Amino acid sequence: MSNSYNISVAPDIAAVQAVVDAIRAVDVPAITGDIATVDAVADAIRAVDVPAVTADIAVVDTVVDAIRATDVPGINTNIGNIMPVILYQLTNDVLHSNDADDASAYVVATKVKEIVCAITGTLRINFELQMVKMDGDLYSRGQIYKNGVAHGTERTTLNQTGEVFTEDLAFTQADLIQLYAWSTDAARATQIVRDFRVLGIANTTFYNTMV
Repeated sequence: MSNSYNISVAPDIAAVQAVVDAIRAVDVPAITGDIATVDAVADAIRAVDVPAVTADIAVVDTVVDAIRATDVPGINTNIGNIMPVILYQLTNDVLHSNDADDASAYVVATKVKEIVCAITGTLRINFELQMVKMDGDLYSRGQIYKNGVAHGTERTTLNQTGEVFTEDLAFTQADLIQLYAWSTDAARATQIVRDFRVLGIANTTFYNTMV
């Protein structure tokens, strides 16, 4: 059947062909040029920047190796030299005890027990004092000392089964916490001391020099 409108698509095809030819003539060469430029930049990066980055990485590796070899061991040593924080809470828990009975017949204040202090602060100290009556109304006496000097209150008792005394006193780390005891008349009476204790809660250790 013939085209009754006498319409031809040849001009449209020719126009499309012209656009395609223009793309081939202008755009494709331009893109090719851009690709060549990108290739040149990439080649320059490979030739200059990558070796420079590699060299910088090598320098960083050297520095890190030096830190591992020198600084880290030094830091570990310094950490080991730092005195740990000592925590102490004033309570009636038995933190350290020097409990053995000590029977004596001193007429003057005489050291019978001693504990080395492990912390600095106010500590709760207690001890039990018992009178062993032999003749008359004679007092048994006890007192807490620090480094050979009277530090607590002088305590007295006539109790023949034992009386416990407790006192909060200030001490410095490495002080000697001492218990002195004596009686009114050593020739006629003796006393027993026991349960010489540091009370509280702490993350450190005390130790005895006399028991």
